[in-house]
Amino acid sequence: MTIADLSMMGYRFHGDVLSVPLNAFANIGSWMERVEALPGWKHPYELMPSAPKAG
Repeated sequence: MTIADLSMMGYRFHGDVLSVPLNAFANIGSWMERVEALPGWKHPYELMPSAPKAG
């Protein structure tokens, strides 16, 4: 993981505010799968006890 990976992950979970849909780019989907496969990966909502459950 790099600073770039960590900083871009936020856009994945708040992509609805972006003007360009990220799911239109296959490489971004592949990158997300690799990041989520890392040991210890947790969805941001799992790290915030009072947040809504991830769907």
